[in-house]
Amino acid sequence: MCLLYLASWVSDCDWANVDIITTLCYKKFLSDFQSKCATPLPVLKQVADLMESDLSSGISTVAGASLPSK
Repeated sequence: MCLLYLASWVSDCDWANVDIITTLCYKKFLSDFQSKCATPLPVLKQVADLMESDLSSGISTVAGASLPSK
């Protein structure tokens, strides 16, 4: 259930405008993920920090395609 939610969140974000939308997607993801999944907050924080780091460095991948670097 939680992995399916994570996959849908990744596909819903507007990755073409990642600089503009990252913060909004990130905050919505944390809020929704915490309310829909029984995951302790420290685990969510660790996952979110790793995701933010990847997004910032432009090395995250979505469906096998690299995101453009800033």
